[in-house]
Amino acid sequence: MTNGKKVRKDEQSSSDTFDPVTLGLHQAESAILMLNSPEDDVKIRAAEAIYKFAIKSEENKKFILGQNICDTLLQLIKSEDKVVKRNAMMVLGVLSGLPNARTVLTKRVGFVPLLIKILQQEEFETTKEFALMTLAHLCLEFQGISIIIEKKGLGPIGECLKHTDPDIQKNALDVICATLQDFEAMPLLKSGDILTSLVQLLNSEYPVIQNLVLQIFARATQDSGIRTALREMDVLTNFINIIGNSQLDDIHVPALIVIASLLEDASCAKVRRTIVKSQAIVELNK
Repeated sequence: MTNGKKVRKDEQSSSDTFDPVTLGLHQAESAILMLNSPEDDVKIRAAEAIYKFAIKSEENKKFILGQNICDTLLQLIKSEDKVVKRNAMMVLGVLSGLPNARTVLTKRVGFVPLLIKILQQEEFETTKEFALMTLAHLCLEFQGISIIIEKKGLGPIGECLKHTDPDIQKNALDVICATLQDFEAMPLLKSGDILTSLVQLLNSEYPVIQNLVLQIFARATQDSGIRTALREMDVLTNFINIIGNSQLDDIHVPALIVIASLLEDASCAKVRRTIVKSQAIVELNK
């Protein structure tokens, strides 16, 4: 689950390819000024170079942020040029890991709705991946969680779980897991196909995704409405099958936590007894 492979795939699918630009500290300020160029090609090259400079170290990120770059990047992610938008989004994604950047971004009215809109549009995979990364970083502040819930972001974020790209899935799960720190998010999980998508991701080939799904269910099943919805979906066996699979021993504990929550409901406990009896009959007939 790496970013580089998707950037290359994005570039291959676009006619706006370009040669990479390497920045040193002394050239960074000039590259930031280049973001204001009227030429898209110049903005594309500058944003790509700034991204590569930023990911080298925390000091580089702080230097870039200190140049008051956020508002410029916010304008670029509104660009009609998808490559400009993608590269600007990548820079915002890495910078949003800094607390000072999150302070700036959460104060910008319309920023979170803009990210949510990007998730609903036809964009490069990398653009959506870094939009979700930015939302996940914003969730490190409770204000960010509140804004996402207020702007009805969970629905579009949940739709990203259906994406085939594992990095998009993982970042969407990060956001959902974080928003569940606010109990107001619990009922929103029942909208659309979010619960169904989460259950399907239990079968992911990536342990990090499986573990995140179980973390989400561990939090979500504190809500009686979610437990009822899962019971109606008849998914208890999905979690029981996990602890019955020795190859999934790394996620047995979180699966047991979810099962324990589900069994708080008498009807789920009855289902569990039925399953145990059925398994016993199968064993006797072997």
